[in-house]
Amino acid sequence: MINISFGEIYEELLGSGPLGHSPSEFPIEIYYDTRRIRDGKNGIFVALKTESQDGHSYIEEAYSKGVRHFIVAENTEVSFPILPEMNLLAVPNPLKALQQLAKRSRKKFKGLMVGITGSNGKTVVKEWMYQLLAGEMSVWRSPRSHNSQFGVALSLLSMDLKALVAFVETGISAKGEMAILQNMIEPHMTIFTHFGDAHSTGFATEDEKAEEKAILLKDVHMAVIAKGVPVQAINPYKTNQRLTKYMGWDTEGKASFILKKTESVGAGTQITMTHKTQDMSFYLPFKDKASIHNAMTCVCVLYALERLSDKTLKRFADLKPIQNRLVFTPGKRGNEIINDSYSNDLSALSIAVEFMQGQMPDKQKVLIFSDFEVRPELSQYSIKELNQILNKLDLYKIIGIGPWLFSQQEHFAQQIHFFEDKASLMASGLLQELSNCAILIKGARKFALEEISEQLELKTHKTCLEINLSALQANVKYYQNLLPKGVKTMAMVKALSYGTAGHQVGRVLQTLGIQYLGLAFASEGESLRNNGVTLPMMVLNTQAEEMQAYADLNLEPVIYSIEQLEQFSHAFSGNMNVHLEVDTGMHRLGFLPKDAQELAQAIPKNFTVKSIFSHLACAEDETKDEFTRMQIQKFTDFAQELSHSLGYKPLFHIANTAGTHRHPQSRQDMVRLGIGMYGIASSTEKLENVVSLKSVITQIKTVPAGDGIGYGQRHSANHSRRIAIIPIGYADGLMRCLNTGEQPWHVAIKGVLAPLVGNICMDMCMIDVSQIDTNVGDEVELFGEHISIQSMAKAAGTIPYEIISGISARVKRIYLQE
Repeated sequence: MINISFGEIYEELLGSGPLGHSPSEFPIEIYYDTRRIRDGKNGIFVALKTESQDGHSYIEEAYSKGVRHFIVAENTEVSFPILPEMNLLAVPNPLKALQQLAKRSRKKFKGLMVGITGSNGKTVVKEWMYQLLAGEMSVWRSPRSHNSQFGVALSLLSMDLKALVAFVETGISAKGEMAILQNMIEPHMTIFTHFGDAHSTGFATEDEKAEEKAILLKDVHMAVIAKGVPVQAINPYKTNQRLTKYMGWDTEGKASFILKKTESVGAGTQITMTHKTQDMSFYLPFKDKASIHNAMTCVCVLYALERLSDKTLKRFADLKPIQNRLVFTPGKRGNEIINDSYSNDLSALSIAVEFMQGQMPDKQKVLIFSDFEVRPELSQYSIKELNQILNKLDLYKIIGIGPWLFSQQEHFAQQIHFFEDKASLMASGLLQELSNCAILIKGARKFALEEISEQLELKTHKTCLEINLSALQANVKYYQNLLPKGVKTMAMVKALSYGTAGHQVGRVLQTLGIQYLGLAFASEGESLRNNGVTLPMMVLNTQAEEMQAYADLNLEPVIYSIEQLEQFSHAFSGNMNVHLEVDTGMHRLGFLPKDAQELAQAIPKNFTVKSIFSHLACAEDETKDEFTRMQIQKFTDFAQELSHSLGYKPLFHIANTAGTHRHPQSRQDMVRLGIGMYGIASSTEKLENVVSLKSVITQIKTVPAGDGIGYGQRHSANHSRRIAIIPIGYADGLMRCLNTGEQPWHVAIKGVLAPLVGNICMDMCMIDVSQIDTNVGDEVELFGEHISIQSMAKAAGTIPYEIISGISARVKRIYLQE
């Protein structure tokens, strides 16, 4: 919904109201894509023209969906019919008209308007400022991708007018664009983040680009300038706007804040800075250079807003990563593919390769990258910078694509395989030679390197399980923040990380300060160890026959009976770390509480007990909290008695995900996080969705009235229907019982629910899309953002664990990571 009425739109653009049909005043929506129109009667369609599309071609379709108001170009080459009740606002340029309306909406905002410019870090600074301030004031920020001439206009039209402060991100690609954005936004304050070589194509020189971005400083009261922003671009505003307050950060000199020291601590960085003569310190849960720089910019913004305090500095520790560009997919011949074609500047390249090296330390690294769209006068500078980046990297192969790189290959010291275009690379056979590599694909969008990714990917059917690793990290940090200082964390990655896979999740967890991983079987540890996961691993289901595997892989077995302990002590004479399990009421594996003394005497001297643990049976059920308290007490008594007999204290742990959240007394020395890491827990926990099951429509057909669907010919209707087929069935983990009852299960297409019809087949199922504008190839969500896995489990009469761990291995796993 937008902040101005139909009457205001007509007054602003025509100076008078509509002719004929009288519209309601609120609520109204701006439409520019007919696929997004559900009920257009209270909307207005803007016929935008781009390089590939002309909105005037879709006016008739928008009309058929209820739209009666249209902003069109006065001199369009596309003809369209004039239909009843149609109101046309003919303007010289529909985009400029939209910007004019955005300016009117902006004038209604009475809070502090903050504009953000720069080459890199704009989105991160914007989103982090929202996270840092949202707890104490009303904050609005523009959507992540809405930073263009069109996107900023849309953002301002729908902004929260009641917010106290608004952050609007800007993006430019050519000279003359920033003046338009500045005129719309009219910022009171401007943030100028990192300045680099991104988005240089539309500018003759880097100085010209810096001057264009600096236009956002016009008439502001305050400005925050990050380290490295060209002073020559800022100086004219300092001279002409003498009342503007400037602040910034640097590593030396006379900046408002001086970054003095960064120290790696756990999964993050302790940052020490100086303001005037005062030293300050805060913890940032990230280690990369870009995050540290963005955090310092946020410090300056907080200071400018008079919100910098010990309280806000502590909030940096809770900052979450910004979703997400890196896409991981399994490749042929043991390769792993990382697709990062979002941007192709030098800074982004360095960060992406650094991330690949951290996540996949034991694989040979391959970089495939395209031209950086660098102009001839910047060639030598760019080659020097690129050489410096590549020299620092441990890469097995480097592949460069594009005419500029091909023409400059003599200037590179490294052994690089150069190709003039993508087709030459794909025809060379070089891609087929890659095996057991981590392959980063980094390039400009115009090179369409997705085709290379498709050639390298392991071919499976189009259904995929999408795992958002950034969300998983955020969920782990949520639980870690609940823990008292010193309490450790074990992450359960048994059953291929609850069906999400294994080593990819393990590698991410390794960066989060996790102390232990929990496995079901020793065989699960082999994949983790072979893929660079070095954390200690506790194995729940252990066999003495596997003793050599425990030694070879440095795994730590769980001992749960005297008989099993004797088998292990006979099978292995070397030193070994073990874990002892006690049954406090679950009545599964484990020693009985009365066995403490006997157990202490039976443990061989070459075995070190690393932990004593038990399982909570009903931690999530508030009606059984008394039973849970009894379990905790039984466990504590047993563990203390056994520790006293051993003469040393192992780690005590009984808390699972629900216990960690609901029963603080269960946290003890360590907690075991399981299903909650994957975003599946009670409604009171503030978790992010991690796992989404998605497929695509492979065919759509019209089924006559009276006909049933699929095996058994169930779910007939007294009218004809559009039925879509999607390639997922019960062999993939879509439980057949979901659609055998009277109430059909639903999937989501473009956020709209569509019912399953007919029995679910082994490899496919059918959905009714009669009420949805959809086509072959459109994405279908089985569970994820729009449909919770909890609701699916409830409908199937089971639990989320069974749903997620039951997703077939033939379903491709795709990993997303910031």
